[in-house]
Amino acid sequence: MNEELKAQIQERIYFLENSKNQLVIDADTHITDMDHLHEAIAQQLNSTPDYYHGRPIGHRELLAEMIQAGVDISLVWQNPAATVHSKDKK
Repeated sequence: MNEELKAQIQERIYFLENSKNQLVIDADTHITDMDHLHEAIAQQLNSTPDYYHGRPIGHRELLAEMIQAGVDISLVWQNPAATVHSKDKK
């Protein structure tokens, strides 16, 4: 393991150990690569400014919302509403 990676890991461990009693964690966030949205999803997103469940957001918007809400860390995983599946069930 290279030294830069070790230093990053150690910095994160230090942060977590020193902040463990005061962290605000959102354990269910979903971000989308907004530069590579499937055409159908982009069309739905651009069709209304209104909120809808699963509305794709990018990392910049998520970070801004986290700052606004006072969230320190989030667990991020794929946005199922922005994932295109083929019709092939195999």
